[in-house]
Amino acid sequence: MILYIVIAVIILILIYFLVTYNDLIKKNNLVKEAFSTMDIYLKKGGI
Repeated sequence: MILYIVIAVIILILIYFLVTYNDLIKKNNLVKEAFSTMDIYLKKGGI
């Protein structure tokens, strides 16, 4: 019985890390996109 609890806890921790990692990747992509947009505006002379 304890083995099942330990396995469940390990699986939950892995899921937590995967979701957190995925969220960080999404945020990193948003930041890169924002900087790309600023670079385009600066090259066009819009700002």
